[in-house]
Amino acid sequence: MMFSARKEKAMRFAITLTAAVFLGNAAWAETIPVDIKSFKYHEATITIAVGDTVIWLNQDRARHTATARDGSFTTGTLKKGASGEVLFSEAGTYEYVCKFHRNMKGIV
Repeated sequence: MMFSARKEKAMRFAITLTAAVFLGNAAWAETIPVDIKSFKYHEATITIAVGDTVIWLNQDRARHTATARDGSFTTGTLKKGASGEVLFSEAGTYEYVCKFHRNMKGIV
């Protein structure tokens, strides 16, 4: 099927614009580090954008997790030197704890 040059140009523009909208959001996403040391999350409260990823790095000898109170995410058990990450695809306030040390608390 042949399109006129004008229609073909319009279709290419529409496809390019659609790709930019979908891929553009990923290009702006960030990875935010949270260190786990001395039985605390550093920083314990962080603000991120939808589409950002938070990565927790355990620098303690003890094993830890970052586990949402509402069960929406968990890093799983992190041994010393291990990390776990979570992509946040929905806006909200997420309180989390270490399942082994309930006094360790954080908020995303």
